[in-house]
Amino acid sequence: MLRYLGAYAADPLGILALNPATLAQTEGVLIGLLAATVWGARRKLRLWPTLDALAPGVAVMGIAFAVAHLASGDAFGAPTALPWRIFLWDDYRHPSQVYELLVAAGVWLVWRWQARKAEPAGASFVRVAAMTAGARLFLEAFRGDSVLLAGGLRAAQVWAWLALAACLAWLSGRGRREQEAPPPG
Repeated sequence: MLRYLGAYAADPLGILALNPATLAQTEGVLIGLLAATVWGARRKLRLWPTLDALAPGVAVMGIAFAVAHLASGDAFGAPTALPWRIFLWDDYRHPSQVYELLVAAGVWLVWRWQARKAEPAGASFVRVAAMTAGARLFLEAFRGDSVLLAGGLRAAQVWAWLALAACLAWLSGRGRREQEAPPPG
């Protein structure tokens, strides 16, 4: 609504209209995160165990996004001459949505395999986040609709590098804290 305030000023009841074209993914995610943070704080939920509980859902959401991209034609691939190319948007392209689906399924499988192991709080979530960020770095190379920044950098890869660096720093710090901790007993 804030993005198109002039349009809503002319028709204020349009705010209540159920129109998918008016949905804003980034703003919706940010509002959802803010609401979840407030709700979790009021319920006194511990951060890392809560994020670990959400890790499988994050992994499954990656699969759901890939299926949605495949169904809609969004996140389409760059033009290619490879034998497994698909014809989409008047050109032969990388099936980047299929790549995304395979990688997202891999992230979920690694989560599933690691879920049986005892590990520190937060490790499961950070692992899923790191794998998702690493996957985004890889997958963006095949995309034909990436948002480009100055110098030809892909915006999603910049965000993925930042997320991956944060995850690796957290994991590195966790490892140092465990080495410095006195042995039990």
